[in-house]
Amino acid sequence: MVIRSVGDILVFMEENIGMRRRQVYPWDIYTFREGRGQGSVEILGNTEWWYYLLMDYESAAEFDMEYDITEPFMSFGITDQIAAGITPPGENQNVRALPEAETSFFMNLSGFKGKMRLPAGIRQQRRSLVIRGNAYPEFLFPALMNHSSGDMLTLIRDAGQRCKPYIARAVTELRVSKYEGEALKMQLNSLIMGFFTELIHQAEQMDSEKRVAPAAESDRRAVDEARRILRENLTEAPTIDELARMVATNRKKLQLIFQAIAGMTIGDYLRACRMNRAMELLRTDAPVKLIAHEVGYASPSRFSKAFEAMFKLTPTEFRQNLPPDSIGP
Repeated sequence: MVIRSVGDILVFMEENIGMRRRQVYPWDIYTFREGRGQGSVEILGNTEWWYYLLMDYESAAEFDMEYDITEPFMSFGITDQIAAGITPPGENQNVRALPEAETSFFMNLSGFKGKMRLPAGIRQQRRSLVIRGNAYPEFLFPALMNHSSGDMLTLIRDAGQRCKPYIARAVTELRVSKYEGEALKMQLNSLIMGFFTELIHQAEQMDSEKRVAPAAESDRRAVDEARRILRENLTEAPTIDELARMVATNRKKLQLIFQAIAGMTIGDYLRACRMNRAMELLRTDAPVKLIAHEVGYASPSRFSKAFEAMFKLTPTEFRQNLPPDSIGP
């Protein structure tokens, strides 16, 4: 079978690895059939970006796959040994899954052709972080879309190298995690989103360093200071106008340089900080009402709606999925 789209990959996996599929919004869950290994592959994301996690599996069937994907998209991979690599556009690649976990970060912006062979008997430890996926580049890297594919590939490859410390921390956190079920899924999602946030930041910062005059160092300092202020004032966050005055610039300029350097809007960054802090507080015995106030929401109901919109679980459901001994004072 020749793979010509992302959807073809899923069909091929289902037919050749012996997986059965069941739809559970917002996740498509693939489970290995009995006798072909045990474990699951979870497809997460949306129409612009998806990835899958290989967790709790012991083996997979042997197969060969030929692919010829012409639609532009970014293909990436991360596992839990610190390394980085890149798949050049248009080149045939022979990819082999290794018995030992490795970390790879690779991407492609203009489609590719190649062959992949997955041998039987692959073994993987339970909490290994194994991620493969695809994203349309304009979704993750809008600020870099004016570059040629080659320049963008170089930037993101080098940014992937800078992200190694984050990957190492994420893997360590997974190895010692006590979470199960939905809580583990949420933790994984948080770590992966953190990786992409860091990757986007590093790529755009490197781009800025290469093409912006030295005077723009003040812009980077202003954005770093703005992020610090937001992180430290979640309960009563300043308005954009107030934040601009605090970092000695104006509203319009702050919005522009924040988007370019941080890779997201000020509002999105504040929302992400609030949700990450909320997840930490939900691991304590603090009342939801107090947590809502702590992270800057006027009412528990508004906090619950915001939390559910991001994680697909209410704060109460999140707590119910935590191991009993993981909730402390």
